[in-house]
Amino acid sequence: LQAFTQITKTAQAEAVLRQGLSQWHGLHTLAGHTDTVTGFFFSHDGRYLASSSTDDTARVWDLATGERVLTIDAHAGDVSAVLISGDSRRLITSSRDGATRIWRLPGGELQHEIVIPGVADGIRSLSLHPNGQWMALRAGAQIWLYDIATAQPLAHSPYMVAADQPVALRSLAFTADGNQI
Repeated sequence: LQAFTQITKTAQAEAVLRQGLSQWHGLHTLAGHTDTVTGFFFSHDGRYLASSSTDDTARVWDLATGERVLTIDAHAGDVSAVLISGDSRRLITSSRDGATRIWRLPGGELQHEIVIPGVADGIRSLSLHPNGQWMALRAGAQIWLYDIATAQPLAHSPYMVAADQPVALRSLAFTADGNQI
């Protein structure tokens, strides 16, 4: 990070960044959520963008047309995170209501529901494994690894925080090789 910070402070890097940003333009306006958007996820094939919101919904957009393909309004709390499986056939939603749900894309049929007992603050974060078939989720002070196609748990483990710090893990990410979260 220090090397990156030093590089970005050069005039040349700043000029390159400004030139790149000046060439960006919006392709579509994706309207529909009525409250704060809590997350986005692009499908690996570039076809879809999924979004989650505190309006208790998740939405999936076709990136080529900008049309909304699917709206999920089945959670009883903020939808905190969304994922799309590596094969773009499943949408995963997690919520403060404590449920993680797996939906068929593009139709929206519910395939599986994961509820982990004793989780008071809901499911706050999801991460897609590089193989596109597994996901990690944070539930309470545990990180769980699930198979997306079957919704079966593969592993779980507590994560470590300092004894005097509150549990506040907000996001998860796998390393590129998938060996670490």
